[in-house]
Amino acid sequence: MRIAVLVPTMGGGGAERQIQLLTEHLPAFGHDVCVITMRSLGQGSVEHPLPTGTQRIRLDFTGRQLLSSPAKLRRFLRTWRADALLAFNGPAVLAARVTTVGTRLPLISCVGTSALPSGPRRLLMRISRRADAMTVFNASQSLEKYAAAGLSDPQRSQVIHNALADTVPATVRPRQAASPFRWIAVGRLTDAKGYDLLVESMSQLIQAGHLATLDIFGEGPGAQALERLIEDRQLGHAIHLRGFTFDWHSSLDDYDGFVLSSRWEGSPNAALEALACGMPMVASDVGDLAELLPEGRLAPPGDSAALAERMRALMGTDAALRTEEALAAQQATCARHDLTPVMQRWHEALQRLVEEKSRGTLR
Repeated sequence: MRIAVLVPTMGGGGAERQIQLLTEHLPAFGHDVCVITMRSLGQGSVEHPLPTGTQRIRLDFTGRQLLSSPAKLRRFLRTWRADALLAFNGPAVLAARVTTVGTRLPLISCVGTSALPSGPRRLLMRISRRADAMTVFNASQSLEKYAAAGLSDPQRSQVIHNALADTVPATVRPRQAASPFRWIAVGRLTDAKGYDLLVESMSQLIQAGHLATLDIFGEGPGAQALERLIEDRQLGHAIHLRGFTFDWHSSLDDYDGFVLSSRWEGSPNAALEALACGMPMVASDVGDLAELLPEGRLAPPGDSAALAERMRALMGTDAALRTEEALAAQQATCARHDLTPVMQRWHEALQRLVEEKSRGTLR
């Protein structure tokens, strides 16, 4: 089966990480995977590497090329004889829906966020949703929100959780927390990740006399604003921006806790990988994290005071209890996001659509 994957870029985000895993592991089921990107990344940005031999097509869906790009994509898919098209992230989903109008090519739109689109984009998503042969969500919360808003068809939707790479490192060694307590956060520097809220939480902790530091790993358009905020709050001694690295897992033994401050998420990849390493965690109550973490480790999204309180509570928790909680979350995370069954679910979903197409029952 020939599977084309459309994505805005192959930058260092969670969706791109899942595409990387799909290109690595779907060929074991007999699938040929091609990745199509819609625009180039800025100079100095980091891309997720694709396996050697994976076909990569670069189309320009920007500026004057925007109107002609769907026709170019349609020609490529026809020439390549694609059996199905997967589209990841909002811009790619809309482009794929336009491209497949009037064709019999099965489209799977993949939604990786619980945030609902707004304005004209929301109207476009609602109107075009019938183009999907299937809509895949990486968290049940996202599926429920989109279905309730009329943005997806529950009968043609399913949840396929993000897969954890089989290269995630071994369990972090349990130990008594250091003083100061060392926090780590990982993710793109965007508004969705809520790092401004996290800076405020750190400010509240330090003003209350708690000893803590925070290292943030990531890159993105919000870097300069975040640097200014840290400077304005006079927190340069406690909060450090470490830039982007694929290998942040290797330094987890240097930290005492992982913190996720996102305003919204589908299935936060970095948090899942940290949980799979047995890392104690405090997080915004986003995606399906409530199924993996105790209630007392979750804060309402957007509430910096509540997040600071959850961080303070973890800092004051006995090391043995922290380790016990972390190991329980690790077991639940690894069971739900194990690579092999997740890839099997993708294969079954693709196989079902192609079979429906051959029988003439594909909607």
